[in-house]
Amino acid sequence: MSSKVKAVVTLGAIALLVTTFNLFSNPSQAENTTSPQSISNDIFEGKIVVVTVDRSSALESKSSSRSMTDAKVVEIGRRFYIIGTAYVPDDSNFEHYEYMQGVSIGIVWEEVSEFRAFTEEQFGVYMRILNERRED
Repeated sequence: MSSKVKAVVTLGAIALLVTTFNLFSNPSQAENTTSPQSISNDIFEGKIVVVTVDRSSALESKSSSRSMTDAKVVEIGRRFYIIGTAYVPDDSNFEHYEYMQGVSIGIVWEEVSEFRAFTEEQFGVYMRILNERRED
């Protein structure tokens, strides 16, 4: 190989190493592919927000829901969270969750598969439909 080719190959290898090092030493560039920067917290104002949390693994598909008021998306460290105040409906089906009422909660954004922002009236309809499905 000529010295010019060796120099180009060496420079290419150095550039690749520097790029790789930068990505691993500054994880915010690699991590925040799911950043919710385009979400305005205004959509949550005065609403009951139901967040579906993905708890899946390689072996099973699993999710759960959390309800909250005063929801907003915030950045803590280099990660985004949806935070708020736990909301437990006044419903006999949720008596075992009463201890959560009013607790501050946060869910890491990468685990959120969907969210719904309801007015109180809409949330009542939503809960009525869920309860009817459980009874069937």
